[in-house]
Amino acid sequence: MKYLTEIIKFVLVGLINTFTTYFVYLGFLHYLPYIAAYSISYGLGIIISYFLNSLLVFKEKLSWKSFIKFPLIYVVQYGLNTLLLYIFVHHLMIHERIALLISIIITTPLTFLLSRWIIKSRTNKLEQVR
Repeated sequence: MKYLTEIIKFVLVGLINTFTTYFVYLGFLHYLPYIAAYSISYGLGIIISYFLNSLLVFKEKLSWKSFIKFPLIYVVQYGLNTLLLYIFVHHLMIHERIALLISIIITTPLTFLLSRWIIKSRTNKLEQVR
């Protein structure tokens, strides 16, 4: 039951973060080229995600160690989504607009598990010592 609650909160936080970073992107578009606007909003999205997931989803204290590791999740997610998109579009002939949605549905559980592992790793190690 605890994992189900965390998964639901994780998805809700992800939606909030996606909309927030999209609006930040739109705001930066008034002042910056789109690549710069995207890069800044994506970086801010990672930071927002770390704080929201740590405090609201997994209820963990913030730490520099997990904060530094957290962006690795997005590297993995980006690579896996890119690979899946390629397979879906070029090999399975799924339309590009639908392929990304399928990819996100597939990668979200992995992103959840990686986020949980990184954010809670300090706590888990402390619990193992006890």
